[in-house]
Amino acid sequence: PSAYNLKNFGVYGVGSLKVLPANTDPAIVRKEVPPDSLRTPGYPLYLSLFLGGEYSSRQRDNARLGQVGLSALTILLAYLAFSPFGRVYGLGVAALTALSPHLINMNLFLLSETLFCFFLVLLVLLISRLRASSHALAFFAVGITLALATITRPWILGYVFFIAAYMLLARSTFRLRQVVLVVLGASIVLSPWLIRNATLPGEAAEHSQLTKSI
Repeated sequence: PSAYNLKNFGVYGVGSLKVLPANTDPAIVRKEVPPDSLRTPGYPLYLSLFLGGEYSSRQRDNARLGQVGLSALTILLAYLAFSPFGRVYGLGVAALTALSPHLINMNLFLLSETLFCFFLVLLVLLISRLRASSHALAFFAVGITLALATITRPWILGYVFFIAAYMLLARSTFRLRQVVLVVLGASIVLSPWLIRNATLPGEAAEHSQLTKSI
């Protein structure tokens, strides 16, 4: 419902779990659906890509097919992340990823695990390439990917401390401006969500899962 309301009415909230007709006046929806600051919007934003107009089972199936594609890309990313240790090693990790029962089964459901797993493995790949890259975009991409994973499942935000520790231990390799680029990339993605929650009236602003994490 949150993805449906966001796509059709521009309102991020679940409401009474009742799917309103797509031609409902958005002003009415804003009154009936309280803003949600607890559930981060990463997965609803993904689902909204497949929604439009009245909800149908075809839209649901298209979202599932999209998850299958993300899982396939996750396997490829796993290979790319570990192939520098050797092609056989990379193939082994990719095979274990592909054979994971959890990765296979979760594509049958509309759950955030598939999207989160994709961002997580992408983050591992990008971090593994930082030492070999001095390009600003590489560090910027790490921040963006970390933030995308965070708004999908907020607990990953704790890993920012591991990334910071990694960059500090390798301070002979990384410069301060590169650390700033990581923070800047994450801020660009996270700021709209944090600002939106901070401007919500009443208790809605006090129950933001992401704000509490920070």
